[in-house]
Amino acid sequence: MKRWFGLEAFPAPAEGVCVTIGAFDGVHLGHQSLIAETIRAGRLRGLQSVVFTFDRHPAELLRPSAAPRYITSSARRARTIEALGVDHLIAATFDADLRDMEPLTFVRRVLVEGLNARCVVVGDGFRFGSGGSGDTGMMADLGASLGCELQVVAPVRFEGRIVSSTLVRAMVSDGDVAGAAELLGRCYVLDGVVQEGDRIGRTLGYPTANLGPARRLLTPGDGIYAGWAQVRGRQVAAAISIGVRPTLASSARLVEAHLLDFEGEIYGEAISLAFVAKLRDQQRFADLQALAQQIGADTVQARQLLAQGGPPTGF
Repeated sequence: MKRWFGLEAFPAPAEGVCVTIGAFDGVHLGHQSLIAETIRAGRLRGLQSVVFTFDRHPAELLRPSAAPRYITSSARRARTIEALGVDHLIAATFDADLRDMEPLTFVRRVLVEGLNARCVVVGDGFRFGSGGSGDTGMMADLGASLGCELQVVAPVRFEGRIVSSTLVRAMVSDGDVAGAAELLGRCYVLDGVVQEGDRIGRTLGYPTANLGPARRLLTPGDGIYAGWAQVRGRQVAAAISIGVRPTLASSARLVEAHLLDFEGEIYGEAISLAFVAKLRDQQRFADLQALAQQIGADTVQARQLLAQGGPPTGF
């Protein structure tokens, strides 16, 4: 897959392309369906496949106060899309010009002139243009007049619900990381850098890596989780705590991973945490001894659970 930063950087092939458009945050099963159809439709027509996305979530410009947390970092999103087999990934700058572009201008300037699109694949309910004034019917009409065919893909459903980034975010925020994994087709992953902590975990006999999540990434809801850490090229089992540590009367919300069978100082290093299952909610204990006993039990439970499935693939 070739990556292009900005529409103007893309050398549109003379024969044209087949393109799908969207934020693709999470690259969940619905997104995967769109991309798979784009690749299939492109090959059928002898066209290269393109995923056209943005350098930020459009809501950051459209509704700044309500902009969602990201399910995936831009780097992980790109790697996940690449693994699906698309030919090109374009990350366009989502600015005021693109936000305010009228539907006809978007089709002509972006799809036809910028991409030389011969086929466009979108989901049911796709909106485009200033204020979301364009829909699939308008896209079909405008595209037909400019030699660009439209294909609309039905939404993917899981247990009766439409798979969406909004649903994935809600599940992760509620701590249902196992449910979110079913919608994503893989574990939910949090990327970040290990920060210096107060070393209380080390005092209790369970040292932790305190993760500073990458900018605007969504953090699972408070609780204790079983998961895997990607550390120095290794996949290491982990018991992960997220929350304010009520026993210590702390107000700072932390992501702390106790790495099983791993030793070494990793302050300042980038690691990733893949969440497999929530073990329990956070709770307050009578003293540090009781807390240490519970951490020991959590570690045993995490180890047993993780041994059943092994490390995730593509992590």
